Amino acid sequence: MTLVTIIVPARNEEAAIESCLRAVLAQDHPHDRLEVLVIDGWSEDGTADVAKRVLDGSDLAHWDVLRNVDRRTPSNLNMGLAAANGEIIARVDARSIIGPDYIRRTVAVLQDPSMAVVGGRQRSVPGAPGPIAAGIARALDNPVANGGSRYRNPHARSGESDTAYLGVFRTDQLRSVGGWSTELASNQDFDLARRMRRFGGVWFSADLVVDYRPRPTLRRLFAQYRRFGGWKVVYWRLTGDRPRPRQLVLLAVPAVGVAAGLLLLARRPGLALRSGVAATAALAAVDHLTGPNSSPLADRRTPVPPGERLASIAAMATIGIGWWSGAIQELLQPRAHRVPNDRTP
Repeated sequence: MTLVTIIVPARNEEAAIESCLRAVLAQDHPHDRLEVLVIDGWSEDGTADVAKRVLDGSDLAHWDVLRNVDRRTPSNLNMGLAAANGEIIARVDARSIIGPDYIRRTVAVLQDPSMAVVGGRQRSVPGAPGPIAAGIARALDNPVANGGSRYRNPHARSGESDTAYLGVFRTDQLRSVGGWSTELASNQDFDLARRMRRFGGVWFSADLVVDYRPRPTLRRLFAQYRRFGGWKVVYWRLTGDRPRPRQLVLLAVPAVGVAAGLLLLARRPGLALRSGVAATAALAAVDHLTGPNSSPLADRRTPVPPGERLASIAAMATIGIGWWSGAIQELLQPRAHRVPNDRTP
């Protein structure tokens, strides 16, 4: 039976790490063929202590909680990769909750030598009580609001993809491409999938659902997507890759609508009000037509609460504005960087 190493990068995730690790310990893959490495990015809370408490006394082949002074996610992941003993590496983030068959099923996909990476669908669940957190989760499950991300699309079908959520890999292949790029504080998964294609395809399993707890406030969501936008520009600059038109168009809609409204507000308040109403109506239509309960198979007997609907609309605007503000800042004021050694297409 294949020995699998699960790497869990975490920093200041005291509230989330226990649920994540409980799900890891519930795997139906034989536990004597499971290794779990939690890489704590020098947390300022009790993340490491909670992880040790949960894993202590488990029947795993091996487990450890390592501390990384570098703190950044790719560095945490590479520390785990260096320490791993498994033939297969599975990344599981602290805010994610994998199903009990996750490891078994992803390992089965990698029995096909034509596949190099496998991942499932991210299903957002509220990160806190209340309509705002529920609306944020709803917006993140809307593929239109996220540039057409396949792994966030509840209606997407299994097949080859351009990237994978989290990702499961063969250890020797992952090491041969140098692991996760430390030049990218965000967008490492897309970059890694690109480099891993020298070994085979990237497989998306639509029915392999992983729950994810997003940031529970619009302020933290804005900061997250501002970071994503900035690092996406760094990725384009480093690799020579270019954005997909669908991503730019879809992410631009809420940002352009809000920006136009603000500009008009200073000169023509009446027109600005009408534009704001129109932009809100457009986002409401997007939420209704493409949101997580838009499928004909979805249960529509329970209507979406108005507060959750409004929060979802606000979250879609926040995603677009945050992403574009980070991208524009990076274009105008590039951060220092160096080109990675591996630029394999």
